[in-house]
Amino acid sequence: MDADGSNKKQVTRNGQANFAPFWHPDGKRVIFATNHHDPDGMNFDLFLVDVETGELERVTWFQRMREGAHRSDDFDGFPMFTRDGKRLVFCSNRWNDKPNETNVFVADWAE
Repeated sequence: MDADGSNKKQVTRNGQANFAPFWHPDGKRVIFATNHHDPDGMNFDLFLVDVETGELERVTWFQRMREGAHRSDDFDGFPMFTRDGKRLVFCSNRWNDKPNETNVFVADWAE
């Protein structure tokens, strides 16, 4: 939507949790966290959505089974691009020392 609240447009409709949207610097795509790809609804990854076509592009994959776990419940969320679009910052439970510990990652962005 515009800054004044006009021109609202829904860009996701997948029946699952979608949160933490952030514009890609190209102004054509939005990155966000979702669990729509996980049948159990517990694993969150990052996806880009083209705001005109609705086409999704998966950005993160990380599936590590914890000892004794029957599914992966890893979390990637809260994505943000640097203003110049060269880096992606996001939070994740990957490579944590303790269950539910969250780390902040800074990754070089490559199309």
